[in-house]
Amino acid sequence: MEGKVAEYKAFCDAKLQELKELYVLNEKNNWKSSEEKDGVKIHSKLHEPSGLYYIRAETTIKAPAQKVSELIQDATKTCEWDKTLEVAKIVEQVDKYTFTYTLSKKPALVVDKRDCVVLSGLYEENGQIIFAGASHEHESYPPKDSPVRCQIILWGYILTPDEKDPNVCNIVYVVLIDPKGWLPKTVTNSVSQDQAMNVREIRNFIEGKKQEKKGWF
Repeated sequence: MEGKVAEYKAFCDAKLQELKELYVLNEKNNWKSSEEKDGVKIHSKLHEPSGLYYIRAETTIKAPAQKVSELIQDATKTCEWDKTLEVAKIVEQVDKYTFTYTLSKKPALVVDKRDCVVLSGLYEENGQIIFAGASHEHESYPPKDSPVRCQIILWGYILTPDEKDPNVCNIVYVVLIDPKGWLPKTVTNSVSQDQAMNVREIRNFIEGKKQEKKGWF
């Protein structure tokens, strides 16, 4: 078990550092503003080795960062707010490191189902709550011929409490996906941008539960 924790820690710590350096909107990172949609600011950035694009999405959620974090961690709720998924479940949890398996629905005629296994770590630093991870093999879920196993090169959320109101937080989502299989690059990057709208779905789900007086509030 100690060996597992050390391996998972090294993997997730590396992704954490990559995410912390990358998510900031500054001249060095060279993010390009793509659009603002439904209160979500979307930026993109070329990943030169793959020709794919990182997508960065940011919005404000009227809920404490800790509560939003609990929702992101709860795989039993994931398919309720992420309507692109058919299956989401925790495969293994060791300390603060979690393997999650997901299977997508078929989002478009040219995109078949994809699945993935992601290893992510949960961190609390300087008042922020951060999830950071990427695809990682797991013996319980080896790749199959179908569905296509996509690769999450980088995945992460940064939750920052509002300085004036602890019941409000800022959420930034960064993702770089290689869907694998044959797809035109335009379709590949469109899928990534749709995925980045997760922050809107999390926000809308929480606000809907608040109106219904259900859930974590």
